[in-house]
Amino acid sequence: MWYVIKSKPKQESNLYKLISHHDIFYPQYNKTIHSLAPYFNQYLFINSNNILRDVNDLKYTKGLHSFLKVNDTYQSIRDDFMEHLQLFFDNNGVLLPILEIEQKVKLLDPVYKDVEFIIKEQLSTNRFILLTKSFNHNFKLTVTRDHITI
Repeated sequence: MWYVIKSKPKQESNLYKLISHHDIFYPQYNKTIHSLAPYFNQYLFINSNNILRDVNDLKYTKGLHSFLKVNDTYQSIRDDFMEHLQLFFDNNGVLLPILEIEQKVKLLDPVYKDVEFIIKEQLSTNRFILLTKSFNHNFKLTVTRDHITI
């Protein structure tokens, strides 16, 4: 199960570094070209099979404020909800750009580094059909979101 950790103000990043040996999800977004900011100020998520043990292990960690509780019970979040939330972030926890139909994109694969594609269709949250024209022919590719860049 997933649980919510609250950090002290402006300590999310430091706390994440200190507890990253646990299964932690720290969602962020690109604030500027070279800096990231927390997507949820003061909140991180921990995946734990034994929350009482993890609370005890982490309770004196610098930058930790508390674990979210409701009526003296550590509040859990369903795995399927967290899986869905994580679809909007890359493997480093950074918010993926919003992709729209007819938007111009590129692929991260070096083979296609100079080829521009257009999003023609979104098949699911994570799959897209891309179109490009080369040598007077249209080419379609079906790719997952993690292969696309703007």
